[in-house]
Amino acid sequence: LNETPALLGAFRGHVNCDVNVDNSVVYWNEPQGHRDNAFKTPFSVDSSKPKYLAFSPDGGGFNNIRMSFEIILIIAAALDRTLVLPPEQPMYLLRHDTAKKHRGLDAFFDIESSSFQKRVKVISMEEFVMKEGLRDRE
Repeated sequence: LNETPALLGAFRGHVNCDVNVDNSVVYWNEPQGHRDNAFKTPFSVDSSKPKYLAFSPDGGGFNNIRMSFEIILIIAAALDRTLVLPPEQPMYLLRHDTAKKHRGLDAFFDIESSSFQKRVKVISMEEFVMKEGLRDRE
């Protein structure tokens, strides 16, 4: 890790799971490197109105959803936008789980963590509609 400047200060991540997981599959770092921790977007625009970016997951399998979510997180961080998450919904192959048919992305990603919120502000679609819906009609 120390041979790549962007990874200085980073350590290989790990999977927290109730079954034994081979952590060699982990492709992320915890904590992130010094460069990531110091990142400030050059595209931020001072504005009195918040800027948003909405996300709707792919209808495919979980890996497609994960990859598109990771990309939208990068875009939201780079553009300094608040990410609007979709409501819980059935996900391909997971919708057959009779215990929990609908899932949100927060079931798979630690969206509430301070390190996550430091990079990308996140709100639910319900919060977005309550905050911004019909604002111009008052």
